[in-house]
Amino acid sequence: YFPDANLEALDEQSKEAIITEIEADFEAGFKGIKQLPMNARFGVYTAYRYYKRLLDRLKKTPPMEIKNKRIRVPNYEKAQLLAQSYIDIKLQRV
Repeated sequence: YFPDANLEALDEQSKEAIITEIEADFEAGFKGIKQLPMNARFGVYTAYRYYKRLLDRLKKTPPMEIKNKRIRVPNYEKAQLLAQSYIDIKLQRV
């Protein structure tokens, strides 16, 4: 996903550069989500929240662990994200 990154040599500095790029994409993406029709917004917003949560977990994970272990969002957190996304859409917070 990151053509200029050598994931075999991933260190804290390169991890931070990747995270900065992803956060910029999230910021632009959120603006786009707000412009979607309401019938499409829920699914896209839920995916957005999921990947933001995954990024939060990656931020806290040392580079060596990222290279050697699958980082995931636990199922109970996925359920919470789904429920909160539904509420946010219904209350038109997004």
